[in-house]
Parts: sequence; structure tokens; C-alpha cells
Amino acid sequence: MSDTPRSTSPPEDGERLKSDDALMSQIAHDYMKLMGIENTQYIIAWHIDREHPHCHIVFNWVDNDGKTISDKTDFRRNEKACKMLTAK
Repeated sequence: MSDTPRSTSPPEDGERLKSDDALMSQIAHDYMKLMGIENTQYIIAWHIDREHPHCHIVFNWVDNDGKTISDKTDFRRNEKACKMLTAK
């Protein structure tokens, strides 16, 4: 998705993310929580084969209680979550 906002970070953060699996995992989990993606099945895959380490999150839109996870204002929530995590 080319129009998805991405956080940018200084090169030293990229090096840190490449070597710290726990940090990358924590950032992904924090992102999911900020987006309201909880109580559902998910997979987080990160890779470091580019200059910018990043992850992909695939999740089930139907939570463990059978309720649909809302995608209302998804773009705005994503932008806000990315900014918050980048500032952190």
C-alpha cells in the first residue's frame, strides 16, 4: 500500500532495530494496541533485508469473541499510532 504512512527514523535506530528482536516485537505489539487490534489471531513478520527494518502484520478481522474489529478511521488511527511510536 503505497499511501500507507510510514514512520521514518534515524539510521542509528535502523541498526538498533536490526539487532534487537525484542524491541521490534514490542513496537509491533504497541502498534496493534494503539490501532485497537486486540483479542485476535495475528502474525508479525519482520525483516532486515532492506536499509529500513520493518514488519508486516497480518491479523484476523474477526476477534476471538466473533466480533468484527472496526476499520473505521483506520487511516487516521494508523497515522497517529505511527507518529506516537516514532516519537517514543
